[in-house]
Amino acid sequence: MVKVLHTSDWHLGRLLDGEERGEEFYSFFSFMLSEIERRGIDVLLVSGDVFDSSVPRNSAVQAFADLLTRLRSSSLSHAVFIAGNHDSASFLRILKTLGENDKIHIFPNAPSDGEGLVLDNRLYIMPIAFLRDGDLGLGYGEDYETRQLEAYARYFNLCDEKYSVNGMKIPCICMAHLFLTGSSIAPGDGVRANVGTLGQVSASLLPKTPCYYALGHIHKPQRIGKRADMRYCGTPLAMSFDEAADQKTMIEVCIKDDGQISIEEVPIPRFRNLQLIKGDLEKIRASLEALGHDGSQAYCEIVYEGPAMETELYEKVRLLCPPNVHLVAVKASIKASEAGLESIQDLGMLSPATVFQRKLDDLGLEEEQRRSLTEAFSQALKALEDEDENT
Repeated sequence: MVKVLHTSDWHLGRLLDGEERGEEFYSFFSFMLSEIERRGIDVLLVSGDVFDSSVPRNSAVQAFADLLTRLRSSSLSHAVFIAGNHDSASFLRILKTLGENDKIHIFPNAPSDGEGLVLDNRLYIMPIAFLRDGDLGLGYGEDYETRQLEAYARYFNLCDEKYSVNGMKIPCICMAHLFLTGSSIAPGDGVRANVGTLGQVSASLLPKTPCYYALGHIHKPQRIGKRADMRYCGTPLAMSFDEAADQKTMIEVCIKDDGQISIEEVPIPRFRNLQLIKGDLEKIRASLEALGHDGSQAYCEIVYEGPAMETELYEKVRLLCPPNVHLVAVKASIKASEAGLESIQDLGMLSPATVFQRKLDDLGLEEEQRRSLTEAFSQALKALEDEDENT
C-alpha cells in the first residue's frame, strides 16, 4: 500500500489586509509534518501556488527552505511540487537546482518530454504544472485556448497509457494546476474563472486511468462532479475573512496493492482566530465584547451594515475593541435603497494598512517595489503604535 497526502495553494508570503502570516505557515508546516509521521505517509503532493508571488518575500523563501530541510529528515519517501500560476517557473528552477534530491522533486514546468515521475517502481506521477506560453510552443497568431486544451489532452492521454514497470501496471496519479469547469469559487478568495491565460478546462477531457487527480488552483475544498477521485484540496489557510469559518483540509489517499483507493479528508486546525463581524454598531459592539470575554487573540474585519452613514467609523470601532482583539480592517456596506449608493467607503472607515494597500493598488507598482514599500510602511506603523503605547 502507498499512502499519499495531497495539499496545494499555500501562497507563502501572502498578507491578510497587510498583516504578515509567517507564524501561521510555520504552524501549518508543523501540523502537516506531524500528520505525515502519524499516518505513515509515503508521498507528499503539493499541486501549485507554493508562493503567492513570482518574487516571493524573503521570509516566504526562508520558510520554504526550512520546510525542505524538515522534509528531508522526515520519514517521508518523496515530496513532489508543481508550479501554479502564482509561482515563477524561473524562480522554482533555482530552488530545484538548490534543493532537489532523491526525496524532493520540483516541477517548474510540465515535463516537455511528456515523461512523468516513477516513484520506487510503485507509483507514477504525471506533474502538469501551470501551462505557460513557452510550454505550448505558441506561434504568432495561434489561439492560446485551443493550444492549451490540446496540451492538456496530450498529457492526459499519456496518463491513459497506463505506465508499467517490468511489464506490470502501476497506479498513476495526475497532478494538475488548472481551473476545471464546474468548480466552485469562494467569495473573496482571489480566484477567478480566468487568470491571465488560465482558462477553464472541461472535466470530460480527464481520463479515468489515474486512480487520483491531485488538483490545485481552487481555494475551496471540493470534488468535481460525482468523481470522488478528482479533488481540489483547497488552501491550508483562509485567504480572506470571507473564509474565516471554512474548514480547511488536506487529503489522504491510500492506494492498496490491488489498485483500489480510499480517500480521507484531513481537517486542518485554525492557527489564527479570524472573525468577520457584520452589522450595525450595536451588533458590532456585542460581538467584540463576546470576543473580549473569550480571551482569544482574534483578528477581526468589521463590515458596518447600519441604516445610515457613520462618521469616523474606524475610530469608533477601534475604541470598542478589547485589548485581545486585533482590528485589521473596517468597511462599510450600505444598501442602495437606504443610502443611494451600493457601497460607500472613506478613509475614516479603513485601517491605515488597508488605506496604504489601496494606494499601492492605484499606483500599479511592480511586485518588488510594492513589497519594499509595504515592509517600510509596516515598520513605520509599528514604531508609531509602540510610541503611542509608551506615552
